Amino acid sequence: MRAANAEKKVNTSCISDCFLLRVEARAWRYEFPWSTQTMACDTSADKATRLNGSKHTCVVLVGFRLLLPLCAAASAVAATNVPQFGVFEQSFTASGSYANPYTEASATGFFSRPGGGTLTVPLFGEGGATWKLRFSPDALGTWTWFASSADSGLNGQYGQFSVVGSTLKGGIRRRAATPHHLEYQDAAVFWLFRDTNFGMMADNSAENSERSTIQSYISLRASQGFNLTHAELMNHGGWSANTGGNPLASYMNETINPAHWQEVDGRVGDLNAAGITASLFLAWNNSDPAPPSWKSFASDAARLRCARYIVARYSAFNVLFVVVGEWQESGPYAPLYGAVGSQMAADDPHDRPIAIHCTPDPGTVEPQFATAP
Repeated sequence: MRAANAEKKVNTSCISDCFLLRVEARAWRYEFPWSTQTMACDTSADKATRLNGSKHTCVVLVGFRLLLPLCAAASAVAATNVPQFGVFEQSFTASGSYANPYTEASATGFFSRPGGGTLTVPLFGEGGATWKLRFSPDALGTWTWFASSADSGLNGQYGQFSVVGSTLKGGIRRRAATPHHLEYQDAAVFWLFRDTNFGMMADNSAENSERSTIQSYISLRASQGFNLTHAELMNHGGWSANTGGNPLASYMNETINPAHWQEVDGRVGDLNAAGITASLFLAWNNSDPAPPSWKSFASDAARLRCARYIVARYSAFNVLFVVVGEWQESGPYAPLYGAVGSQMAADDPHDRPIAIHCTPDPGTVEPQFATAP
C-alpha cells in the first residue's frame, strides 16, 4: 500500500461566533472554499455541534486568517520560523476532565498553504492535559494554522509560521517520472539501502539494547551508507518496553503511555538526523504468540485509533509506515489491515508511504492490496 494522492474536501457549513463548527472529510486532501462564499447553516443536533452554548450564525466566510481574530474563544500564538521539511510543533492544554483522554477527546489541526489549499492532521495526547500538534511543511512562505476541538482548551488557537530554506531532503515518495523508484521530497533520488533492527525502539539488557547503544548503531549504519531501517513500534519477540515503559499500560483498556512514545520520538529523530528513514512497523500479525500485537486490542475501532495516534505523532518525521508484519499468517484479517492503511492515509497530510509486510514465501503478496491507498 502507499499513501493516496487524491484530494480531500471539507464541508464548512456552519459557523458559530465566527468559528468553524463542522468539518466533514470527503476524500483524501482537505481544501476549504477560502474565497468569499455564503455558508448554509444547519442547526440540527446530528449535523452541527454547539460551541460554548452560542447560537448558530450564518456568515460570509472570507478566510480564516481574517475570520479567527474575530472569535472570542480564539487565541493567537506567536509566529516563528520553520525550516522547509522540518517539524513545526505546538503544545496545547485541554480544559476537560476525562477518565481516558486518549479515547474521549480529539482535536484536529488545519494548515493553510502559502499557495492555497488546506491540509489537516490530528493532534495527539502527551499525558495529562497536554496535547501536541506536529506538521512538516513542504513549501516556502507563510503558513497559517488553527486547531479545532470540542474541548475548549484545544479549540480556537491559531497562528502562523514562516518556512525558510534548509538543507533537509524531506521524506521519501514515489518518483513521478519513474513510479517504480523513490525520491526525497527535494527530488533527489532515493537509492534504497536497508537494514533491519526490529527491536531498536525497545530496551533489552540481554541484547545490550538501550538508547546509547542504539545511537552507536545508528552512527555506524549511517557511516556505512544505510538510508532506511525497519523498526517495530509495539513488540519484537516479547520485548517492547523502553526507559519510558510499555507502549500502552493496557491494550484492552487503551491506556496509552506517552513516556514510552517520547523515547521513541528521540530514536526516530536520531535516525532522521543521521539521514536514515525510519520504517515503522505498527504491529505484528494477529497470531503473534508474544503480545502485544494487533490482536491485543479490544476492537477494530481501538486498532484504528492507535493507527491515528501513530500518524499524528510520527508523520511529520521522515518515516515509512508498515501496517503489519507477516500479515498472511494471521488468518482472514486482510480487510482489517486494509482499513488500518486507509485510516492512516486519510489522517496523514504528508503522504508518507504505507506498506504491508509478508513472509518470504513465493506468491504471498495478495491482489487485494494492489489498489489500496
